[in-house]
Amino acid sequence: MQRLGNLYENLLNIETIKEIIVKASKGKKKRKGVQLVLNNIDYYANKLLQMLKNKTYYMLPTHSKEIIEKGKKRTLTISPFYPNRILDYILVETLKPHIKKSMYYYCIGNVDGKGMMFGKKIVAKECKKYKYYIKLDIKHFYPSTTSQALYDFIEKKIKDRDFLELCKCVVLSVNDMPIGSYYSQWFSNWFLQELDHYIKEELKIPFYIRYVDDMLLMGNNKRQLKRAMYQIGEKIKPKGLILKRNEQVYTLEQRPIDFLGFRFTPKRVELRIRNFRHLNNKIRNVRHRKHLCITQARSFMSVIGWLKQVKCGYLYYKNHIKQLIRLGTLRNIISCYSLNAMA
Repeated sequence: MQRLGNLYENLLNIETIKEIIVKASKGKKKRKGVQLVLNNIDYYANKLLQMLKNKTYYMLPTHSKEIIEKGKKRTLTISPFYPNRILDYILVETLKPHIKKSMYYYCIGNVDGKGMMFGKKIVAKECKKYKYYIKLDIKHFYPSTTSQALYDFIEKKIKDRDFLELCKCVVLSVNDMPIGSYYSQWFSNWFLQELDHYIKEELKIPFYIRYVDDMLLMGNNKRQLKRAMYQIGEKIKPKGLILKRNEQVYTLEQRPIDFLGFRFTPKRVELRIRNFRHLNNKIRNVRHRKHLCITQARSFMSVIGWLKQVKCGYLYYKNHIKQLIRLGTLRNIISCYSLNAMA
């Protein structure tokens, strides 16, 4: 693959920087630091432009926050909006078109126009064709990917020395790939692109899909899938990554595929039990409230969206949710908030 050049000079444009600041602020406009930058966007855009021209850019210290997500403890990295998050976006928005060109089609994590529901439709269709499957997961993917390994990978792909210096400033400001930063979402996919092509082109797995570090392989040859697990493990070792070794090849008829929040069989798609319990918890919370705030409305709306993807989902909505709150009411709460925010 030809190394990328002439990237840095395209950043030295005031309008480009303003667009990136607005993109970086999406969903965070209530924060004081974001409001400060947006209210003085010309000043901060010019300041960033001068930093890029003079190569005096810098990253402020970050802090960590531990959360429990889907039963797992995760450490989020919280970065200041200016300049950290804006520089994250500058890197990604510059490289995104080039990353997309070589991206595997069924790489669906954090990709525009794809995602969990796109993957759900594909897996539901493909699982009717194959007898066996194996689900692989990279152990502690983000913490195990060191910032130095990521920068070495970027250095192989880019020849623009000025842009590499910017990458070095952003990527090496932390010890590993941080959960919560914008660049880690896209660079994780870029970092694993070689693995995607290896699985499809060299191992010749009939069906393969990846959501960040979760991989699903399907086929009619049990030995081929089992052999692929060991070959994939050896392939990612030089990157400092290892697979969880508790995986094995299953038969679709005997054990449903638990992937992307759903349980897939050749005949039907069901919600994962954990997600169904989460939905019921939301219903109980709504039952005890007379009014919903915007956060609760959005959360409840997203959970209801899962029901549209499974058989008998509307029937469940009609019997258990419609009498409590209608979709139209949730939409009105969200749209009214959006109009007030724009005003």
